[in-house]
Formats: sequence, structure tokens, C-alpha cells
Amino acid sequence: MTIDGEPENRALQVLFMATSPLDVKPVLDFEGEEARILEATKRQPLALMVEESGCLSELGYLVDGYDRDYFDVLHLTGHATLQDGQPRFITETETGEANYASAGDIAQ
Repeated sequence: MTIDGEPENRALQVLFMATSPLDVKPVLDFEGEEARILEATKRQPLALMVEESGCLSELGYLVDGYDRDYFDVLHLTGHATLQDGQPRFITETETGEANYASAGDIAQ
């Protein structure tokens, strides 16, 4: 949006992060997922940024380097589960182990 509230005519700015921690099966084909996104949007202007680590803290560092409303879409792909009856998205630690993230963890 511009300051006066008019939509900008620009590429959709997408941030993509795939997680595939060690010892979590099946191993994801996140390169394939990225290719499918690019194929599905090939007729639309798209600025795709990829966070490679699968780690929420690294994602946070990347997002902090941009204005608050820079990204239009955050696309996460990975495994999810219930832990203690609560939904968790399985991200990665800095060393690749599984980190069971809550919705609040992701939002932060």
C-alpha cells in the first residue's frame, strides 16, 4: 500500500521457508515445493525470497531486515503434530534438530 492507501502495482512479495529436521520422516522435497510455487505463479509477477535454514530464529533475522509490511505472504511447509494436545509445526534448531513450534512461536 502507498501512504494514501492505494494498492501498489508490484510483484507479490513471498517469503518461503521449508523445514525438514533431522530424524523426521518423510524427508520433504522442499526444492520441488519451491518449483511448484514458481510454476503455479509463472504468469504473475512474484518476488520469492527463500529462508534456507528452516529455523524460526533465522527466519526472524531475515524478516527483521525488511520493513514491517514488506512481505505479502509467508509460506511455510513442513510437518506438524500434536504435542501435549497442542498443535505444533516442526521447525529446525540452528543445528537441524526438531523444534516443536506453537502458533505463537511462529508469529513472534
